[in-house]
Amino acid sequence: MNTKNYLTVAGVVGVIYGLAFFFFPEQAQSFYGIDDQSNELAVRMQRFFGGSIIAMGFLGLMARNASESIGRKAVLGGLSVFFILNLVQIGMWLAQDAPTFSYVDAVVTLVLGAGAIYFYRKE
Repeated sequence: MNTKNYLTVAGVVGVIYGLAFFFFPEQAQSFYGIDDQSNELAVRMQRFFGGSIIAMGFLGLMARNASESIGRKAVLGGLSVFFILNLVQIGMWLAQDAPTFSYVDAVVTLVLGAGAIYFYRKE
């Protein structure tokens, strides 16, 4: 796999996750064991995070056609930090009683994070 393919995969995954969180927050919350759909603050926060994840996904998609440059390396560095922090948060959650879908998140985050770090160091 090359950097272009990695950024495409990371971008598409980010946009899909973000769209689900932004447009279908109640359904996305149910994957994480949040049953109280009446909590408007939780819905707003889910949409906020969804918008942020969409932006990260588009950042990866837009950088995929860039040649090796400082800008593309900066995008890979930003994605590395994003995935590392996300993995730490998921790890803290898994240490408690986390729903099953959290393990899917952990695997996706681990794979995409490892790819971001690998391609960052490669450039």
